[in-house]
Amino acid sequence: MKRLFLSHVEEDGDVGLDLARELELRGYSVWCYERDSTPGPSYLLNIRTAIRECQAVILLASPHSIGKSHQIDSELQCAHDHARPVVPVLYEVTDAEYKRRRPLWAQIVGTATSIAITRVTAAAVARSVADGLQTLDVWPEAKAEIPVTPKISEPRDKAVPPVPVQPQPNPHRARWQSRLRLAAAFTVALLLLTALAMRERMETLVYWIGATAGSTTCMKTMGDRCASGLGTTADGTLALVWYRAAAEAGDVEAMASVGLMYEDGTGGSKDSAQAAKWWQRAAEAGNCDAMKRLGGMYQEGRGVAKSDSAALAWYRKAVDAGDAGARTSLGVMYEYGLGVTADDAEAVSQYRAAAKARDAEGMARLGDMYRYGHGVAHDYNQAFVLYYDAAREGNERGMARLGSMYAYGLGTARNESEAKTWYDRTKDPEALRGLRPGHPHRREALGPGFLLRASVPVRLPSGPTGLPQLALLSLTTQIRVRCPVVLSERRSAGPGRALRRRPPTPASGIPRFRPPPGLPATLPSPHGRWGRC
Repeated sequence: MKRLFLSHVEEDGDVGLDLARELELRGYSVWCYERDSTPGPSYLLNIRTAIRECQAVILLASPHSIGKSHQIDSELQCAHDHARPVVPVLYEVTDAEYKRRRPLWAQIVGTATSIAITRVTAAAVARSVADGLQTLDVWPEAKAEIPVTPKISEPRDKAVPPVPVQPQPNPHRARWQSRLRLAAAFTVALLLLTALAMRERMETLVYWIGATAGSTTCMKTMGDRCASGLGTTADGTLALVWYRAAAEAGDVEAMASVGLMYEDGTGGSKDSAQAAKWWQRAAEAGNCDAMKRLGGMYQEGRGVAKSDSAALAWYRKAVDAGDAGARTSLGVMYEYGLGVTADDAEAVSQYRAAAKARDAEGMARLGDMYRYGHGVAHDYNQAFVLYYDAAREGNERGMARLGSMYAYGLGTARNESEAKTWYDRTKDPEALRGLRPGHPHRREALGPGFLLRASVPVRLPSGPTGLPQLALLSLTTQIRVRCPVVLSERRSAGPGRALRRRPPTPASGIPRFRPPPGLPATLPSPHGRWGRC
């Protein structure tokens, strides 16, 4: 026997079943035709039997049930015949509307208060209906899964069955659980980091024991750890002590590290002479990086007497040992004729080999050769690609050149925003001033964003040139050419190396410029030829 009978039509089955489930959670058994009818006997007999055995009827009034009123009429008449109270629940219809359209329902329901329901308010409506049923002395027959509080307005002399009250869930419980999970994760991460730090310290202790026992490898490793602060406190002076101990014991890499620390002044004051001494020992022992660095010392005259021939010899040894950076330095020697006859083709060959080995400086300098057409055919597109690859590797020269290519649309579409971006990434002012002096597109000398127009006096020699006299007269006047003022006539040729451009500026003081459009490149001039720009 069910406590409640749900009177509804088939179109409202979803809402009716939701309401029935919510009422059953509160301890009421509900009879629904869709799930509780007995197959075989007449459905009219099933309905009348259920109404006779229930204690109350829930009327689900809706536009659909009003349209099929003959079935609901018979159910309500049966409820009235057996004196069963009717609780009206309204779905998409108002109380006044259903009473106006169905007067018979209004007579049977009487003055009972109705309540509206939607698909999302079934739980709240079920709670209110349960409270109303208890007021009508219809109590749940089973243990309610959701606590139901009796009405205070009920008579005190009426026996109220005990309703088990379950503790309400704490609304802050989920928040605290998430905080506890976060704290647990943080604690685990902290323990892992602590364990890792302890492992590094233990490894440092093991290397220290080996170093004090005379192991050259452990001495070199202790120098590395003291320099980087891995497993111990970073200390350049102590790192130099361990490096020197390993170097004195014959470790070639330690010799190169000692030279680097003297050159940078990490372990104390800078001492180029000591750096050159230790790099000499490491280079003679076969360290290719020390060969390249020693070549730079001879080229710049730091710590040793300046000697282009000695620099060239060490660069060649480093190249033979497989150092890609040394190929770039060797290309600079050939490009500027330092210790060897100037040869742009050989410089291009060295730069290309360095670029294939992914040396960023070699890429940038090979881009210069393609940009200005030295040793190779003039090709802005290839220069742009090389500059871009060098800039992505973090090369300062590549960044500055890439900015100028974007600024003037050389090898790519003109883009001032990209130009500014690459200029801003360049921290080395020498890279910004590194374009060949006098080049009409050289703007790096003035910094990003500046391009001036300067009046350049041009004098052509007298004699037959194949040009009308009027053209000669116009060319002897001042022409305004797109050429920024050159602030420096020196070009960076390597780390810390500044050299004069080749060929030198004429004694007359007339700045060089490219031939105006329409003039042949071999036109005579006071300089003998146009020269390189």
